[in-house]
Amino acid sequence: MKKVHIETNKLFYGSPVVLIGYKDELYGYNVTTINAAYTVSNTVAIALYNGNHSFEEIKKTGQFTLNVPDKNQMELIELFGFNRGKDKLNQANTHFTIGEKVDAPILTECFYNVECQVVSMTEVGVYTHILATIEERWIDEECVDENGHLIHGKVNPVEFVGDSKKRAYRYLTSDVQEVGAFKRYLDK
Repeated sequence: MKKVHIETNKLFYGSPVVLIGYKDELYGYNVTTINAAYTVSNTVAIALYNGNHSFEEIKKTGQFTLNVPDKNQMELIELFGFNRGKDKLNQANTHFTIGEKVDAPILTECFYNVECQVVSMTEVGVYTHILATIEERWIDEECVDENGHLIHGKVNPVEFVGDSKKRAYRYLTSDVQEVGAFKRYLDK
């Protein structure tokens, strides 16, 4: 495959869209949309723009929730992402509970929710990378089998793709393949 140079200062190659819930001094609780998040073992890493209201509030409390929506929550994704400094939870009229381990909102309409306690914050330019421990995990019961194991085909996060010119959402297909299924090619 031939490679070409791409002129862009941003390249989003497919990362999950997540909704970050936090305690808000002005509105009680609030939410923002981000696409810079991942988990490894019992840690979560997210990145927030330093000028955002959500960043200031999470910096004060040291806690947040990470909520993973699916394509049925597209209006929430955009409402929470494009309304800076507003009372977005009341504006959305969405359902939430407060975490058991952290004082931040869990969006009940999202299929996966994680309660997080901040461990460190590292400023890099105009963004801050936040590392947090996972204090509790929640998932819709329809996403797990009778043994409590994940049903992979039920997990359908929204993906974020694009460049500095145009950004878009992508959705997963119903195809699921277990890790190791292609290993037979390594054995030859």
